[in-house]
Amino acid sequence: MNGCRRIQALLKRLREHEPDVVVSTGDLIDSRAGLAVPVTEALSAFKPRLGKFAVVGNHECYAGLEPALSFVERCGFVVLRNTAIVVPGLRLVGVDDPVAGKPGEAARSEARILREVSDDTFTVLLKHRPDVLPGSETRFDLQLSGHTHKGQIFPFGFLTRLYYPAHAGLFRLARASYLYVSRGTGAWGPPFRLLAPPEITLFRVGPGLPDPGGQTIPMSSPVEAIGERASSAATVTAYSNRR
Repeated sequence: MNGCRRIQALLKRLREHEPDVVVSTGDLIDSRAGLAVPVTEALSAFKPRLGKFAVVGNHECYAGLEPALSFVERCGFVVLRNTAIVVPGLRLVGVDDPVAGKPGEAARSEARILREVSDDTFTVLLKHRPDVLPGSETRFDLQLSGHTHKGQIFPFGFLTRLYYPAHAGLFRLARASYLYVSRGTGAWGPPFRLLAPPEITLFRVGPGLPDPGGQTIPMSSPVEAIGERASSAATVTAYSNRR
């Protein structure tokens, strides 16, 4: 229901920022109806220097996992299903949403993959739901999640916050590891939001400044609007906890 016009606005702003890597943290598809929207050609034509990567969210499962995976791949994304990949200067770890497997399987897979992370490569965990596996926060530098939409339409945000206290924005997990929860770039159901504007989030990853110290929520600053009407982005500088 977001449609081709919205996708074109999204791609225009993405190209302006010239990202090295683009990631989708799940729910690129909302439902079976979305599989028929003719956006795969436009999305597949956008090719960041180091690639596009995605993970499975709960709505890919609701739409039908196999056709949803085929759709995401036709859009040019490499789907990381409980696996890791290294691109120059960056490791991406992707885990499935729990709906995609047997009970407890997603948590076991995540724990196994993170145990294998041992060097000083900056590690980004792509995980649809903004929950943190106990003890895992020292095994990655940045977790990127979504799922909450920040409620999408006021006052539903009060309900989503009950389930996910890390509701939207940037949160400190350990000495230098963080969780960022996106409000989402599109919308669930009708493309309507109230007091929870959509976003693209731009991260600049690299050495340079010291870790922010004891702040509970590290500083993030808004930058230019993205897309149409009330869209926004944030620029966050992140630092490895293994350097």
